[in-house]
Amino acid sequence: MKHLIAFIMLALSLSASAFDNLDTLFADICKMNGADTARVDFTGGWPKNGARLGFAMMRGEGKGHTRGLKVVAPVADIAVSDSILDIFTSMDNWGRSDWYRTCPDEDARIVYSIYFNEMSDSLYMIRATFEDEPSLPYDWPFRTHYDAADSTQSVTIVPVPQIATDFTEALVRLYEEVKYNFVFYPSIANRWERAYKRNLAAMRQTEDDYEKFRILQRMVALCDDGHTYIYLNTDELENPVRSPFTTVLLADGLYVRSVESREMMDAGMRRGQKIVAVNGGSPAAWADKELKPYVCSSTPQWTEHVIYDGYNFSLTRKGSKMDLTLENPDGSRITLPHTVNDPKWDSSLAIYPQLGFTVLDHNIGLLTIPHFQNTQTTEFFDSVFPAICNTDALIIDLRGNGGGNSGFANYIARHLIDKPISTAAWTTRIYKPAFASWGQEEETYQSLQGSLKPIADATPYSRPVVLLTDRGTFSAAEDFTALLKSAGRVTQIGTATGGSTGNGVRPSLTSNGTISANICSKHDLAPDGTEFVGIGLIPDITVEENAASYFDPVRDDVIEAAIRHLTAK
Repeated sequence: MKHLIAFIMLALSLSASAFDNLDTLFADICKMNGADTARVDFTGGWPKNGARLGFAMMRGEGKGHTRGLKVVAPVADIAVSDSILDIFTSMDNWGRSDWYRTCPDEDARIVYSIYFNEMSDSLYMIRATFEDEPSLPYDWPFRTHYDAADSTQSVTIVPVPQIATDFTEALVRLYEEVKYNFVFYPSIANRWERAYKRNLAAMRQTEDDYEKFRILQRMVALCDDGHTYIYLNTDELENPVRSPFTTVLLADGLYVRSVESREMMDAGMRRGQKIVAVNGGSPAAWADKELKPYVCSSTPQWTEHVIYDGYNFSLTRKGSKMDLTLENPDGSRITLPHTVNDPKWDSSLAIYPQLGFTVLDHNIGLLTIPHFQNTQTTEFFDSVFPAICNTDALIIDLRGNGGGNSGFANYIARHLIDKPISTAAWTTRIYKPAFASWGQEEETYQSLQGSLKPIADATPYSRPVVLLTDRGTFSAAEDFTALLKSAGRVTQIGTATGGSTGNGVRPSLTSNGTISANICSKHDLAPDGTEFVGIGLIPDITVEENAASYFDPVRDDVIEAAIRHLTAK
């Protein structure tokens, strides 16, 4: 123990490689009296058996294997455990809460994580190498194996002491984390203070845990930011649920996009039907009451996307009545009695957007990118880039692309430029307690603009490029659009993007880790200085889709507008 304490003091004072310190720390914990080690192997993302599972670190689909060694050692001195956690705190953490830290060494492709169980005074640490996409479940201290494809495996949701969730604690921590970390806090300060007092009183008067969670959701929605929200890390608490169908909001109404239940199909629900009523009222009335108060959004169009595009239109308490009046293309109507989450799901009926490339008339390429979540996107792009280079113009379809990792987006952008282009500047808050005591205004940190260079090992694509966007184009997909549009490299066609990007601080809101938050800490501008957070990137040519275009297997009004623009040009 004395050796370990000596190392801790040394590690905190060293300016050498922090990851070398973590390697030494891991070795020293393995040498502690009573330490026990085990080999671990994790792979895959969300489990196929439908169970909820949080991740200390996971990218994309968690492809490949994260393999290594974990150690558990008894630590009687709480000061020692705190000091060890502080070593991680002083580094560039990927994930953090009161009871664990996670830190990756991207260059060496190693992930370190540490967890202290205050109920047993046990210290856990893992050192594992990862392949393309790391997969490290939250409950790694309590398992040696995880494979998302194994539907029989059990899931320990969160590796924390068995303490009841304190929703008042969660509200207090949410209040504090937003106050000190939210980049746009000055714009909501007055209403945040009022809402906190009001919701604190409501929380103390509420007995129902589900309603307590909804209080938290309404509170964080007041931030009016698409990158600031809360989420559950456990199945032990009741969460709003969905029914097995998706919807899409078009220029001429709300429509059924997919039906993922044989039972609902047998009852008459079909893709392409218009939803004209819910429980006898309008779809908008249902959304205003059941959905809108809980949506974390920076813009009206992102609010519409969250509510109406995808699975969320039925998002409410399990067992709620949601009778649907549906209109067929011929004008006839049916009423479908429905209870939320009762029908069984059939995932084989789901419609997922896919990466794709095809060559249209006039030798125009069409590249569809539904996400920037993982290396699947860049690997697919590499496979079709030779064919792209043979086209006379390129359309990149980013509609519904919710973002992901800007590194993957930048990789593609580098293939579309023949000279360096400017990247975006950003700002974040600087809090100085002494200045606050003197009543001085808070300062702001302003980053310098960087640059993005053309790809080094290929000839860039220099022909005309059009980007297709809509309200579902979000986060990293907006960064991609802003980057190329600011450089004058692309024409944007469609509708305005979602209007939100940024970097999140991810605190745990409860001592037992069951509720966490993502709080936007960074305000980004487009490289040319355009403000798009809270507004969206406005297209050069606006085209809205209607049902006739959206549900036609061949026709697409937005793509046709892009073709007209490119051929005229």
